[in-house]
Amino acid sequence: MHEYQELIGEHQSLQKQLADQPDTVESERVLHLIAQARDAGTYISDSQERERVRAILKHWGAYVYKNTGELPPTQLAPYEPRRGLDRMTALRTRVMQWWSKRRHGEKVAWVGMFAIVVLALSFFGVDLATKGLSIPTPTIKPAELCNGGFEDNFDCWQHGGELDQSVKCNGDQCYAVLGNPDYLCYGGVPVGKAWIKQTFEVPQEISPTLSLRYRVFSQDLDLQECDYFQVAINGQLLPERYGNFEWNEPSCDREPWDSDWQTLSLDLNAYRGEEIEASFHSVNGTQPYYNTWTYVDGIRID
Repeated sequence: MHEYQELIGEHQSLQKQLADQPDTVESERVLHLIAQARDAGTYISDSQERERVRAILKHWGAYVYKNTGELPPTQLAPYEPRRGLDRMTALRTRVMQWWSKRRHGEKVAWVGMFAIVVLALSFFGVDLATKGLSIPTPTIKPAELCNGGFEDNFDCWQHGGELDQSVKCNGDQCYAVLGNPDYLCYGGVPVGKAWIKQTFEVPQEISPTLSLRYRVFSQDLDLQECDYFQVAINGQLLPERYGNFEWNEPSCDREPWDSDWQTLSLDLNAYRGEEIEASFHSVNGTQPYYNTWTYVDGIRID
């Protein structure tokens, strides 16, 4: 359906503008895209396309919230089977008017094979209408965790915090960067955190797990008030923290400590069949010294 393609095109155009010239993005254009995306739910039945539109709504809703402090409505409208049929009926009417004018000798634009295709579609619409076939509402899957590899930038994800958040790609691998390796070690590191989060449905399968890969770089230590990476479920931080536990003291005079890529699996059995929010935090403690940043990739449900 061309409306869906236009929606995706507008989303990609805004993303490019945001990356190249962030100060020129007009809030009215973003809100118009959100309104179009919400309305798309009435005519999009394909479950994968609906999930893509939900991701667009989450992405731009988070953008508006970050810039205005207000979260716009981002619920996808329910599917309306009749809307697609009404469009087909209108199309059939226009084609029959064209054919009637031609039969009576009036001048009309010749549309060649396109007219034949449209005519065939219109007769298909007549058949549906005259036979009174019911069009079942498709089964829409609950929101699944999506874009866990960050191939589509921060689509599906909300992100924020005092530290920078970005997505980088090396070859075929893309990953979220929480923090910024370019912060100056001596007094140039913002105090706070960078975070990403997503809400999704945990499957009913036995022993579902949340898996991810992470890599922490740090010039500081993993102490109570220092720097680390941590995961939270439904806003509750899990007790495990991941950071530099090998050095005896922080340092700006040596290469940052590197955890290398590590794999983490979290048991979600207690949340089977529930909708949860998973968030991931890279923290710089209480002083603007000693930089820490984290790569996150491969987030998925197993």
